[in-house]
Amino acid sequence: MIMCSCNRIGSGTLKSTIAAILKEDPQAVITPGRLFHRAGYRFTCGCCVELITELIDANLHTQAQANQGE
Repeated sequence: MIMCSCNRIGSGTLKSTIAAILKEDPQAVITPGRLFHRAGYRFTCGCCVELITELIDANLHTQAQANQGE
């Protein structure tokens, strides 16, 4: 799914970037800006920020559930 049409960034790219950040630091605070920077992009119009924030939240929730199962 395309998350940012300006930069043509898909959800897979952002999910793998979130995973990489959390692998380095499981307590990392992930913001849309940090995620874009780490993935090598810059915001253009900013219309995707809300959608990307939801993606971050969903991935952090999934990660937390996985950690509880360990």
